[in-house]
Amino acid sequence: MHFRLVYEVLWMKELALLFGNASQAAATTLTAFFLGLVAGAWYWGKRSRKTKRPLRAYALLEGSVALSALLDFLFLDLYDGVYGALYQAMGNQS
Repeated sequence: MHFRLVYEVLWMKELALLFGNASQAAATTLTAFFLGLVAGAWYWGKRSRKTKRPLRAYALLEGSVALSALLDFLFLDLYDGVYGALYQAMGNQS
């Protein structure tokens, strides 16, 4: 559970660099986190009673969270690479 807090802080720092505003980064991070909690509780809440090996299922879910967190940083790097071109294509709109 503690590593999720570390990921949240890292996401906020990364998104603050991307957006240039810490409040937008915090709002985006918290929104994504809580939407993930809601979606996970809705989907897995129904299935948790039916699983035969709950500890294994939990371990797989935790591993997938860690993997998605690592992939998120790769996608942010890709976005950072095309951000300048997107900004130029959209014009200097404020």
